[in-house]
Amino acid sequence: MHSTKYGAVEAYFRESVKYCREKGYLTVLQYESMPQSADYLKDLSRLDARILVRPVPLSVFGAYTTVRQVLREVRPVLVHAHFAERFVKMWIPLLARRAGVARTLCSVHNIPEYKGKTWARHIYNLYDKVLAVSKAAEDGCLTGGVDTDRLVTHYLGLFGERKRSAELRQTHRSRMQIPDNAVVIACIAFDTPFKGLDLLLKAFQLAGRNESGLHLVQIGVDPEQSRLPALAAELGIADRVHWAGIIDEGWRVLNAADIYMQPSRFSEGLGLAIVEAMALRLPVIGTNIGGIPEAVIDGETGIITEPDAEKLAGAINGMLSDRETWMRMGEAGYERYRKVFDGPHSVSQLVDQYYFADEQ
Repeated sequence: MHSTKYGAVEAYFRESVKYCREKGYLTVLQYESMPQSADYLKDLSRLDARILVRPVPLSVFGAYTTVRQVLREVRPVLVHAHFAERFVKMWIPLLARRAGVARTLCSVHNIPEYKGKTWARHIYNLYDKVLAVSKAAEDGCLTGGVDTDRLVTHYLGLFGERKRSAELRQTHRSRMQIPDNAVVIACIAFDTPFKGLDLLLKAFQLAGRNESGLHLVQIGVDPEQSRLPALAAELGIADRVHWAGIIDEGWRVLNAADIYMQPSRFSEGLGLAIVEAMALRLPVIGTNIGGIPEAVIDGETGIITEPDAEKLAGAINGMLSDRETWMRMGEAGYERYRKVFDGPHSVSQLVDQYYFADEQ
């Protein structure tokens, strides 16, 4: 794993570590590189969690060597794999069994695009439990031949109260020089093709032809390293696109927004950024990809459409034409967040049912 900020996933790991510690277990988190948030590292240190930095080669033998070294050094009673490359994913349960590890789990965060049974079923079926972050991810695993008796949907969740703040709204709008009366669309995502941020910029440009007061805030992209700012300039919208950068607790910047947009074009398991927007009562425009429609109920908590710039622009304009509806969608999204994506319930279920069920 890599960690560039203190976001919702890091908070979920922190709370998992805390819950395990309360049960008498310490946690070791293996990362490819040292997490970049000092606050995240500080919080883990307070919980006596250990960070083990071990870059893992992508080759079969390199992955084997590193996984074996980590298991010998840590001697865990349980291993939970997140965001692991395929050879790492393969060696973990095989070597863990030899090392006497009591239980192995693997989370599936993105949609496996299987068209039938594949080699992946042999890897996933080595684990005691496979936790899909959405039903769409679970369905992908089932198509690939993962055993139903070891596969389950386990939604992640948020921690801490997310309250709309007029002060934060003003602070962030002032910092980015966004007018008070502007309508702001926001997105939290890193710069990778499957997140569809190029589609977002093109859709924004199309929608903005009729809405000169429309602004866009993008969180999670380093504008110095990405080509997206150049694309915004090519589209003639650079003056209305604001790059918040890769920051801790990006949800705070969402206070500047009126609408949230997730333009993913493939592979999206179920991003917690969508849930953070729902927690702030923002209506969501999302694509019909992966687990997004499980979070965003079309016509109720937001709008679901195709990953196409013109259709996304149409969804923006449709929402802008009926502000009362978008406010209602925001409230409905908040209620769905509370019922489905509660962080404390998710972590207690994870630990009690899938980590240490035999101790109950």
